[in-house]
Amino acid sequence: MVQEKREFQTPPSHDVSKYAPTTIRRRVLCTMASDEKVEDALARATQIVETVFKEVHDEFRAWKQDYASRALLAVARPPYAIDRVSIPGNPAPSSSASEKTPPPSSPVDTPRSSAGAAEYIEIWDADTGTTKRVEMRVISVQDVFPAPPAHEYCTPATRNIFQGDDSNDLPFIPFADDPNFDHARYFKEFKTFGWERPVPDPDVEVVVVEAARRLRTEHQMLYKHIDETGVLPLELLDREGSRGMIYRSQRRDFPDWPPGVPASAKHLSPDTQPIPTSPDKLLALTVSTFCSNLNCVVPFCTTHFDPTSMPLKVPSNIKNQRMKEHVRTACGPHCFLLKSADNDDPIHWPDSETEFLRMVLDYSPDARPCELSTICSRPCCELNCAKTMLPDMTKERKKARPQPKLPPSAFADFDTGKFTPSKPCRHEGPCSAATQCACYLNKAHCENGCRCIRKCARRWRGCACSTPKRGVRPRFAARNAARVFSRTAKYVGELIYDPTTDSREPIAEHRGRNYLFELNSTLSIDGTYVGNDARYINHDARNPNCRAKVRMVNGEHRSGIYATRPLKSGEEVLFNYGDHFFPSKDGGE
Repeated sequence: MVQEKREFQTPPSHDVSKYAPTTIRRRVLCTMASDEKVEDALARATQIVETVFKEVHDEFRAWKQDYASRALLAVARPPYAIDRVSIPGNPAPSSSASEKTPPPSSPVDTPRSSAGAAEYIEIWDADTGTTKRVEMRVISVQDVFPAPPAHEYCTPATRNIFQGDDSNDLPFIPFADDPNFDHARYFKEFKTFGWERPVPDPDVEVVVVEAARRLRTEHQMLYKHIDETGVLPLELLDREGSRGMIYRSQRRDFPDWPPGVPASAKHLSPDTQPIPTSPDKLLALTVSTFCSNLNCVVPFCTTHFDPTSMPLKVPSNIKNQRMKEHVRTACGPHCFLLKSADNDDPIHWPDSETEFLRMVLDYSPDARPCELSTICSRPCCELNCAKTMLPDMTKERKKARPQPKLPPSAFADFDTGKFTPSKPCRHEGPCSAATQCACYLNKAHCENGCRCIRKCARRWRGCACSTPKRGVRPRFAARNAARVFSRTAKYVGELIYDPTTDSREPIAEHRGRNYLFELNSTLSIDGTYVGNDARYINHDARNPNCRAKVRMVNGEHRSGIYATRPLKSGEEVLFNYGDHFFPSKDGGE
């Protein structure tokens, strides 16, 4: 007997609760119940946001009408003391709209003056049917100030500023009244016009910020829940490619409305204010804003936009009990070499100071108590005792394997004309393809900003500026400084990529001035809008007295102008721009 094989079919009502097993049925019912709760909560939140937004909108509209009236009256001038003059033939005052039509102009005798006919305006009052004349004072201004000559501006700078690529939006039309400028060619370099983007109404921003403030303080609603309702015309949280009103509210001024609300309350703060309190978070914030490149060593660097990565934690190589063997001289009367704290009497430190010491030891585990005393502002003997109370992170030191010497073919940064630097590497283990090391993939030397081990085989071991065209590292400058030619200037400007070079070319050709210094096929220095005096060095292909050199200094291109012979004081500096600088002029100036 053949058993018929039947397939399970769900009834048209899709009611699976009576057919599914008990466990699955419970899960479905719970999911449906939770979905209903979410929908109900969203509906209630939407209603609250709509009510508050309408309330704030109406209040602001009434306030703005009164504010605008008072502002206009404050700048109004008092009326002239001229009596109204009734003009014969004008219609009598009437409330009818059809009769409130200005009368036709009629010839009026105009008082003459020595300067000729006086100028005046006639003001007709539709309510009274009267016309008054206001004589205008004529002031003749002679052309004693000639028009200034055409000029350009350039922001002064002492080092390169990273620009990358310009925006794809055309901010304005240059040389709009110049028919000789090739506008069609210039427009092809951009995707959209900047003025086509909608500009947020500042009044709408004021209303949205006040509505968000009330919803947050009076109704305890989170900003992300407010955005989920979709009621407010502007989003509060940041989205990909756009900033929300929380960010923008902290970067604009607000009117004195509503009354009694301080200005600080109008600058919205995130739901979870990222105020770093722990030492680890403070260190992460400091590292992310501080540029550790030896060319900078400043916060908020304008050349390296990639945030500095956190250093990797370092294992200790010195046991706490053997720390005295590595310190020879006492740092003071409270040095741990002279006395030690009683281990039976524990040290009472605040938790914040203990956490700070632990954080310091994570990245400098072999720091001497004398050094830690300066960092932590605690006596040296206490630091030694506190350090012994923390877990010992000492690892057995394995015999270091000799680092193989890499061949020159492993590096591409010897030729600065073909090399574009990447951001410093950060990984555990050796710099290789297995760890996806950025320096390995880019065939670059590891620099001081890299987070690999200090004995990495890819690190630069010395300086031979004449051959690899690398700059002297600042830490070895006093020992290794030796130059054949003296440097007369540094060429600085904006670091731009090749697409921006193409988009700026039409303007440079139209002006007849080009300040572009090509570093390689992908990166150039443009001194048009940012630069220094080196942008004024002229071209001479036959008798130049200087030449340009590009070197790598701490992973960064540096362009210098070096004298090829002794220069006298006041002698003009000249160098050859190269054959690629005048492609359309066959090498002419």
